Amino acid sequence: MKKKYLYGFTLVELLVVIAIIGVLIALLLPAVQAAREAARRSQCTNNAKQFVIALHNYHDATKALIPLRCGFASPGTNKCVEWGGIIALFPYLEQGAAYDALLVKIGKFTAGSTTDGVRPWGSVDGGWGTPDPRNGKISTLICPSDQGSSYSTGNPWPLGGSVSFRTNYFLSLGDGMNDANAVNPGSTTDIRPRFIFNPMRWKNLGACLDGTSNTIAIAESVRGYGTEDLTAGVFVSIAKGGVVGTSDTTIHSDGSARISSCINQTVSGDKNEIAAGKSTRTMRGCVLYASPAISGFHTVLPPNSLSCSSAGIGNYLGNWGIFSAQSYHSGGVVTGFFDGSVSFISDTIDYGNSSAAQVLIGKSEFGVWGALGTPEGKESVSKP
Repeated sequence: MKKKYLYGFTLVELLVVIAIIGVLIALLLPAVQAAREAARRSQCTNNAKQFVIALHNYHDATKALIPLRCGFASPGTNKCVEWGGIIALFPYLEQGAAYDALLVKIGKFTAGSTTDGVRPWGSVDGGWGTPDPRNGKISTLICPSDQGSSYSTGNPWPLGGSVSFRTNYFLSLGDGMNDANAVNPGSTTDIRPRFIFNPMRWKNLGACLDGTSNTIAIAESVRGYGTEDLTAGVFVSIAKGGVVGTSDTTIHSDGSARISSCINQTVSGDKNEIAAGKSTRTMRGCVLYASPAISGFHTVLPPNSLSCSSAGIGNYLGNWGIFSAQSYHSGGVVTGFFDGSVSFISDTIDYGNSSAAQVLIGKSEFGVWGALGTPEGKESVSKP
């Protein structure tokens, strides 16, 4: 009788096949990840485009651009009670219902409220209700590459609990690092001409004297987690999404040392890790409440640099400091210009003299990056 032979893989052959499959996966995985990030970056770019279109639609309707804050006030008034300016864009981002739900509530004053209305973290007659209109998520305001921030709901006060309505798209403050609220408009120390989105001052596109195609309106930045810390009772060492607090008061001065002071808050050689003993508060990206530290960015340090304020002055929240554009994209950030165009700005963009003091009039000291951020610096530059 003829013998039957069974054929199969030897152990060595099986191991070779497994090894080949492993090599193929190792080769393909980075390509798959790169393709996914390319898709996320494309969506992020599209969201930024929708944001600047909303700015233009608001401008068409009101003949003004939104301020940094005063989101429920009409252009020319001063009754805002610290609501973020981005709220005014809700109806132009197909979020009219969310805008109306908030507007109804803030008109219900309670005893002890200011005469101008209730603050974002305040109380209203009859309560905020369920669901709380302060809670929500607008996908157009979120860059999908920033997947680490929380979406917890509740009290929108950045240091008193969780935060709802978050954004990755921040308003340009040009190279105006001083407190825009600390001076009177038109005074010799007024930095408001250095940027469009003043805290309580409505400007229009005519203020872009350098041209709308050469002036940055928005850029993305990493959202904070909406609380003081990422771990209870312990300040974290992650630079992105937070503002580093330092006892160095040069951050709150006109002098050249403010920039080097901010840079020195990081671990040498790693601008994304804060040096030992430093602390950060992770509140950037709140929509309902606004301040430069929460809602703005400067074209001073290049994209994906640190954000800094002083621990004792402004309490990490305020109007003085250096706040940077940041992203989880490789090599730069998505920016939107006042002409409606969107560009990807590299981390390596020229940022000029990093030891310069605050400029009040004329050309920015901070290279191409600074020039693109200022609306009336009279610099001869164009977008990269």
